[in-house]
Amino acid sequence: MNTEQKKVLLVEDQKVIALTTESWLVDNGAQVDVAVNGKKAAMCLLNGYYDLIITDLMMPEMDGVELLTWMQKKGIDITTVVVSGVDEPSVMARVKQFPNVSHIIEKPITLAQLAELQTLLYD
Repeated sequence: MNTEQKKVLLVEDQKVIALTTESWLVDNGAQVDVAVNGKKAAMCLLNGYYDLIITDLMMPEMDGVELLTWMQKKGIDITTVVVSGVDEPSVMARVKQFPNVSHIIEKPITLAQLAELQTLLYD
């Protein structure tokens, strides 16, 4: 297993979820930047490199689908995990069309689901 520290961009507007997820990622060896919406995530992506993006869908200013669309237009091809409570088939179908989306996880996220993400970082 590759244990080199990986850099994760966590895009989540709900503080408790962001803090819990960030804490788990850091405890498991990742370096984490947190953005509270897609607009702030876009700024992070323009200014840094990431091994993995974990993003919510429903956020203010720029939502997850808008972020994924922006990334595609900019040619940013980083493995992305979408974590969302959205249960709208048309939205989920659209999200699945983005080639960089490797996983879609329904909220509430569990520690077992977070553990699965470790394979994305260190395999």
